Amino acid sequence: MLPKPMKKASKRTFFATFGAALIAAEVAGFLGSYFVWSKLNREQDFRLKCHQKFPMVLQAYYKFGEQIDSGNMRIREFDRMVWIKNGDFFK
Repeated sequence: MLPKPMKKASKRTFFATFGAALIAAEVAGFLGSYFVWSKLNREQDFRLKCHQKFPMVLQAYYKFGEQIDSGNMRIREFDRMVWIKNGDFFK
């Protein structure tokens, strides 16, 4: 009777594990940035919070929108007008 062949244990190499983790991190980063962008795009109150806490993020949002469509410049002006009227701009 012949001996049964030994089954090899499937080991993932370090590079395969690192590559999978890197891809998962990129996907998570993309989904997170899309979530923030869509929330900035829909909610003026969220844009105000970003203006107060993270002004560079809001600046990048405005610049990106203006590069895509120059008509998006009105969003920045409208936000500023509403925030000044409500007294929220300088908080």
